[in-house]
Amino acid sequence: MKLNWRQIAVTVVIGFLLGGVFGLCLGNLKAHAWARSTPEQKKARMLGKFAAELKLTDGQKAEAKKILDSTVDQMESARSEMRQKYQAIRAEMKGGMQAILKDNQRVRFDKMEAEWEVRKKRWKSSS
Repeated sequence: MKLNWRQIAVTVVIGFLLGGVFGLCLGNLKAHAWARSTPEQKKARMLGKFAAELKLTDGQKAEAKKILDSTVDQMESARSEMRQKYQAIRAEMKGGMQAILKDNQRVRFDKMEAEWEVRKKRWKSSS
């Protein structure tokens, strides 16, 4: 069986697209795994990556661990504060929207909010 150039081109394009989809999915899974890691797991993973890629000496590893012990906790704290601020702003927006809506619009708005919560929970459970 002899393949013509169109069959080869289609095969290459399909292979390229499948590779891209696979790469995106794998990257997404890694991002979700990182987000669900504990601060200690994040510190260990970062220290391992720095040590391996930068070829750190034992002294540098000890110093890097001190830096990570301090800064990763600060980043986690900042992330928590930001999440709380975001939730407060979102609650303010929701209250403001409900105040200007008519009853029938408020019912639809509440349904939209419920749909958003379902999507958010589905996204969080898949990560």
